[in-house]
Amino acid sequence: MKKTPSYEELAQMHTALLEKRKAERIAIRELIGNIGHEIRTPLNGMLGYSNIIKDQLGPLLTQKHTGYLNHIIDAGNRLMDRVSDLFEYYDATSEELVPYFQHLLRQDLKKEWMAKYLPRASAKGLLFDIRIDPEIPSHLKLDGGKVSRILGQLLGNSLKFTQKGSVILEIQLPQNPLLLLFKVIDTGKGLSVDERDHLFQHDVTAVSSYNKESDGCGLGAAVAMTLVRLLGGEIWVEHTSEKGTCVCFTTPFQAVTQEEEKDAALATLDTVSDSGALNILLAEDDEMNQKTVYYFLRKLNHIVALAKNGREVLELLEARSFDVILMDIKMPVMTGVETTMHIRRSSNAYKDIPIIAMTAYARIEDSQMFKKVGMDDHVIKPLDFKIVMDKIQKVLNRKEREGI
Repeated sequence: MKKTPSYEELAQMHTALLEKRKAERIAIRELIGNIGHEIRTPLNGMLGYSNIIKDQLGPLLTQKHTGYLNHIIDAGNRLMDRVSDLFEYYDATSEELVPYFQHLLRQDLKKEWMAKYLPRASAKGLLFDIRIDPEIPSHLKLDGGKVSRILGQLLGNSLKFTQKGSVILEIQLPQNPLLLLFKVIDTGKGLSVDERDHLFQHDVTAVSSYNKESDGCGLGAAVAMTLVRLLGGEIWVEHTSEKGTCVCFTTPFQAVTQEEEKDAALATLDTVSDSGALNILLAEDDEMNQKTVYYFLRKLNHIVALAKNGREVLELLEARSFDVILMDIKMPVMTGVETTMHIRRSSNAYKDIPIIAMTAYARIEDSQMFKKVGMDDHVIKPLDFKIVMDKIQKVLNRKEREGI
């Protein structure tokens, strides 16, 4: 006769099961991160070389061949968008994801979002504007990363489905003084009652009805809903009498003390100004990506030294001085994270050198980890070189103000 397990044995079995599930979640998370890296890395090369061809041969190409090249670049960008949708959905439904409040400036958020969405709207002949209630504090603590991802999904949908008219983002203070109310208002085709009812479901087949007339995975609204709820807010579709859609969500923010505001006052000086030619140490093991990044940095008249792994980075730092390091994360011999930790813990003159992660790891927890090990910022592959140079200059400006 089979022995009935004791309470202590049942407790041990339960603990073992929980540990097994935890290990499985960690393994899946690492697998997802590696898959994302292995997709983004060749995409960065493909788009990089396509843009090099366009840059070098553009004037010599016929209109037909220029069109072919633009289709390749557009297809690569669309593939990147689909990959991002899938990984953001996984991210949003991950049990490990937690709110991460940062001290932010209202004007910086508006500038960032205008720079990201205005070109897309202008390309379609749409009006795009961000209207912020002046009563909202100029300094606030907000999970800017997740709010940006929520807006990325909602504004992305509005820009996709609106063929003429406008897409407006309004940010208001509702009656609750520690909540922000975001409204994404467009003049698109609008939603039926059934579409409104199913818009925020996790069921992909239900959500995808919103996307049948356009490309996409149908995950955007579900990602937005999950992130909003994670932050402790609510999301809904507001009824509109006219054609169009108004999607609203709330998210909490935290007040900033006068002392914190004083400490952050210098952030208003963090503007992008040209420092001229820079000495840049480029750490990248993938030859294809190394060549594309090298090409665009040299085109901007910067001096570039190459390293294929972390050990080579340390050897170059011992031999000469640099203004900044662009650090790949996944490298042989010594990873970008290990190299950064070694640099920050050293007593050498280069221990405070600006380090910007240049990575295909795009999850929220990755960016948080980069900051914890001492990286100053990060850029996601496929690279936008305007963003790369803006981030380099901002980091250099900040280091100069801090006297480093």
